[in-house]
Order: sequence, then structure tokens, then C-alpha cells
Amino acid sequence: MAEKIDDLFADGVGNIGIQSAIARIELLQLTKVPIGKEPPSYQVSRRLVMSLESMLRLYQGLDEVVKQLEQKDLIRKPGAVAESTASSAGKAKAPSKKK
Repeated sequence: MAEKIDDLFADGVGNIGIQSAIARIELLQLTKVPIGKEPPSYQVSRRLVMSLESMLRLYQGLDEVVKQLEQKDLIRKPGAVAESTASSAGKAKAPSKKK
């Protein structure tokens, strides 16, 4: 029989710190749903602790997943919209040469 593995859900990521080649990533839990213009409230629910090497492998793996999602047009990186808008605006507003 296979060992049971517990899933862990996080509403967000808090502080990420590195000390003595150990990375600590705070996982957040939503404690208050926003009402109106009120911001949501979070608290640290767990802390993910791993070696610096493991954190870099995690980063590399997440980066690959994000690239695959972008290629499938399922997501866009937040900066990608601003970059494409700025580059197209720059092309449209290119100054004409004076004679």
C-alpha cells in the first residue's frame, strides 16, 4: 500500500529569507475575506524550509512550468503586458526625422 501524502494549500507566500544556506519560505493563509475596499488579511500558517540548492531547483522547476503556461497562452507574466504595450506605443510614436 502506498504511503499517504498530505496536500498543503497556501493562499499566498509571505517573507522569503536565507540564513546559513537554508531558505525559509512563509506560506500564508487567508484569515479575513476583503469586504468592499478593505484589504484581505493573512497570517503565516506554515514555513517551508529547505537547502539553498533545493530552493534553486524549485525556482528552476517553477520557471519551466510558467514558460509552458505562457507558450499555451494560459497566462502572461505581469510585466509582459506592460512591455508589449510600451514597445507598441514606442513604435507608434516614433519621432519623424527633420530635414
